[in-house]
Amino acid sequence: MKKSLRKLSFGVLIGLILLAPLSGWGQVKPSTLPSSLAFGTSSIGSAFYIISVGMGEIISKKTGINISVESVGGSDANARALSQKKVDLAMLNSLSVAAAYMGEGTFAKEGKANLQVIAQGQQSLRNIVVRTASGIKSPADLRGSRFIGKRPALAELEMITDTLLKAYGIPKDSLKILQTTETKEALEALKLGSADGAVIPAGLRSSTLLELAQFVDVTFLSIPEDKMKLILEELGPAFHEAVIPKGTYRGQMEDVKTPSLLTDIAVRADFPEDMAYLITKTLLESQKELTMVHSEGKEWTVSNTLKPPPAPFHSGAIKYFKEKGLWTPDLEKFQEKLLRKGKN
Repeated sequence: MKKSLRKLSFGVLIGLILLAPLSGWGQVKPSTLPSSLAFGTSSIGSAFYIISVGMGEIISKKTGINISVESVGGSDANARALSQKKVDLAMLNSLSVAAAYMGEGTFAKEGKANLQVIAQGQQSLRNIVVRTASGIKSPADLRGSRFIGKRPALAELEMITDTLLKAYGIPKDSLKILQTTETKEALEALKLGSADGAVIPAGLRSSTLLELAQFVDVTFLSIPEDKMKLILEELGPAFHEAVIPKGTYRGQMEDVKTPSLLTDIAVRADFPEDMAYLITKTLLESQKELTMVHSEGKEWTVSNTLKPPPAPFHSGAIKYFKEKGLWTPDLEKFQEKLLRKGKN
């Protein structure tokens, strides 16, 4: 491993995370499978990191597989660490999985990585937020506005801005598209009024957006079904529709529909099938324990996992889905479609 990858043993993690006793599984790892795995994830302290640590502890206790959690960095960095065999599995967002699998975007120069998905969890919404005082009530009203829709580290913000404008037939030169380097900067611009609106990446009931809504009157723009269909088709399989329930933020009187990314656990295609099956089963049947680790742990469900993935499902995960009677003809068709795309 490169020295830049930070390793954390679970002996130390016991002092950082408290989990309820896990029972009823026993040490079920087949003797022919690896006894230890490296689990790549985001920076220490992030939600990704906390949940990954919890997952590693649960997998270790229920299967006997020793999991070493490594703080690799952002999602793109984890996709590369997987591809380069520096880690065995990783937590990353669905856009990085899709880009790596297809060899597109930031992965265009290095080519395709044969990554596959075993589980999917919490959503990361791309909220379209405007100052209420701007008079913008719909994305159709963005003409003439000052809109934060670009960030160097998050290419999807510009993707969403471009597809949003395209869906509504708004020329890019009819508004001023601003660029920021971090969410804090965009929120400050909305507070001060130096921007009329922005695409803000955040989870549901984000503390930063809750604070923004308390500081200044804001409106969360909802995308209707016909426009959302166009936008999601343009953005590709990494994106899904998310709903912000009414009343989530101050002044929000109706449900809001917005694009979102899912969080994935990905492996390489050559990851052992029995191991992938065992980890998939363990994670999807451990919501109680995962929720104790982090509130977003409850999102690692079968229903979220079976949403259209950004790359093919691993055969071990499919084995679990079939065992539970969850593998449908529609999922089979989508799997075949992704496999064809990966070969072309």
